[in-house]
Amino acid sequence: MILIMLVTLYTSRVILAALGVDDYGIYTVVAGFVSLFTVISGSLSAGISRFITFELGKESENKCQEVFNTSVVVQIVLFISILLIAETIGLWFINNKLNVSPASLTAVNWVYQLSLITFLFNLLSVPYNATIIAHERMSAFAYISIIEVTLKLLIAFSIAHISSNKLIIYALCLMLVSVAIRFVYAIYCNRHFEECKLTFSYNRGIFKQILAFSGWNFFGAASAALRDQGVNVLFNLFFGSVVNAAKGVSEQVNNALNALVQNFVVALNPQIIKSYAINDMDTVFSLAFRGARFSYYIMFIPSIAIILNINPILSFWLKDVPDFTAIFIQLLIIRVLIDNISNTLITIMLASGKIKQYQIIVGGMQLMNFPLSYLALKLGAPPQSAFYIAIVVAIMCFILRLIMLKQIVPINIKSFFSNVMSRIFLVTMLSCVILIPVKPFISDSTLGMFLYVTICLLISTLLAFYLGCSQYERTKITNKVMQVLQSKLILHK
Repeated sequence: MILIMLVTLYTSRVILAALGVDDYGIYTVVAGFVSLFTVISGSLSAGISRFITFELGKESENKCQEVFNTSVVVQIVLFISILLIAETIGLWFINNKLNVSPASLTAVNWVYQLSLITFLFNLLSVPYNATIIAHERMSAFAYISIIEVTLKLLIAFSIAHISSNKLIIYALCLMLVSVAIRFVYAIYCNRHFEECKLTFSYNRGIFKQILAFSGWNFFGAASAALRDQGVNVLFNLFFGSVVNAAKGVSEQVNNALNALVQNFVVALNPQIIKSYAINDMDTVFSLAFRGARFSYYIMFIPSIAIILNINPILSFWLKDVPDFTAIFIQLLIIRVLIDNISNTLITIMLASGKIKQYQIIVGGMQLMNFPLSYLALKLGAPPQSAFYIAIVVAIMCFILRLIMLKQIVPINIKSFFSNVMSRIFLVTMLSCVILIPVKPFISDSTLGMFLYVTICLLISTLLAFYLGCSQYERTKITNKVMQVLQSKLILHK
């Protein structure tokens, strides 16, 4: 996954240089607008994955097949519904409200249609991806992801050698890659999982359960989408495509870093849900608490190096750095670090199935990002104010999640703070206290940048290992590392 992260970041450098700041900004806002529809697929994916995993935990294979086939029917209905909305209201918004030059309008429409096709194919693949997650076949994700990022890197290099219509060709190539990858997932599932054999039948009861669960989950997903992509639209309306380019770069960095966390969480979630299905709450909380800490550490270790060394890194990484990129990256990373602590807590909530009140309260709080950001920008605040608002809202949402979870499951809040929050706070504070004073003594040269990044990675890793982990966890990690090293040595012999 580290290889995928590095390739993704390098691809961003190549494509920004090839497209230019304006075209990259246009692609970011148009593709971001289309991705607003992913709130539907995202909420359904969580719902489908939850139901399949729950039945696997209860060892009910026939029910798994019913859930899968019913979910495919749901996706087809949504496919048609979203296509109608996107080609009417969405198309009107793109052509009448986005802040783009008339000369770019043709390219914008091409990008919109190609991004829409990409999204619709991704929508149809949701049941297959959910099944892979439920079966914990993470190696499949890893290998297919390597193929995907390699193809995207080749596209980026190819775009640099094209003289005209770069934006349209880039969107077309990404669409073709996405469609191909979706078929790969479908073929893999059909070959490995019995429940993925399509019968185009559905269970009315399961249909209603998935829609009810996903409906409330949709509310939370919509609020998150407005925070991310809705603010992207606001940036376009208030500042234009250059600020969108900065937002796009910050999202690429965040996505690369957060991919490490999400792969860890995706692997952990089925274990939590299956334990909940058999009412093994001790295992549920043990996995969730450990998962909350490790989710934070996995992202924090590379993030602290980026936050404290952002300007030299950007100068080394990008040929042309859009304005506001540095502050956007720093603030976005902080917000996502806060959110990552809640990842496994949300999994417990989803496993319980009791999400109505949770989504109304927490989703309602998260929804405040959009109107507060609009108000701040309308009053003349700089673009980074939207990120400060998102950080404050993220803290409030974290507190509300704990309160809501306490009402649904017997979670020990005191134990959570002593086992999770206190360790996270200690690792974070000591890392800053040690690393910030060192910075003035290291030059901003390329060599100095690599030296300081290495120091940051080393110090934060040691602190996370010795102060952020229990003795049991340190032993398990050490044994696992030794096993990997021994297996490598045996292979080389």
